[in-house]
Amino acid sequence: MTTIGLLVSTVVNMLVFPPNHRRDIVENIQRISERAGTILERTFRTIIYDAHTNHLNELETTKQLTKEIRKTEALIHFQRNESKLYPWVRGKEKELLMAKKQLLFLHNLEYHLGALLNIPEQYISWTPAERDRIMHAVTELADDLTHSIDYNPKKHASQLKNITDLFWDDNKEITTSEERHPSQFPPEFVVLYELITIYNLVDQFYKPSSVKLTPDAEK
Repeated sequence: MTTIGLLVSTVVNMLVFPPNHRRDIVENIQRISERAGTILERTFRTIIYDAHTNHLNELETTKQLTKEIRKTEALIHFQRNESKLYPWVRGKEKELLMAKKQLLFLHNLEYHLGALLNIPEQYISWTPAERDRIMHAVTELADDLTHSIDYNPKKHASQLKNITDLFWDDNKEITTSEERHPSQFPPEFVVLYELITIYNLVDQFYKPSSVKLTPDAEK
């Protein structure tokens, strides 16, 4: 009787109180965002000021970031399955879709961080003033990720314009030439391109409702 009672109790609890992963999902996304901001700042600081330093620590941290993202993806999957089973959980489907979009942007961010970490060691010709200008933009971007409550879209847009202007000024010869193959792009071009891309990703991270997922990503 005791065993039967325990089984009945377990089944009832599962039906009345289905697993709720929402808090874990939110906390994981916040933690991943903060860690990504830290890696971002360290990676750019190394590239801009000390290119001879190896990236082993950053590479290992990025691997951990990937594990956290996959773990959170699994939680979202489980929670969405629960929402199909329990009618009273379905009201949170929109929240889960938003979380999935944010996680997708973090996944893309992690990919671009990996691309930065794999840039071959080369001399970068930026002046000290240009390096400081770029690093200031990186620090502001990292702060957006680590302190989400303070995110300012106007400030973010201003920094993006600043870096985009530098990108075009710094690469006029490359962007107007049809002879250069992408594999021949100098490190300055690649670093600024990746920074602009990450800026756009962070903007999408804070405005996930403005972006549509592909049918495959929604599953």
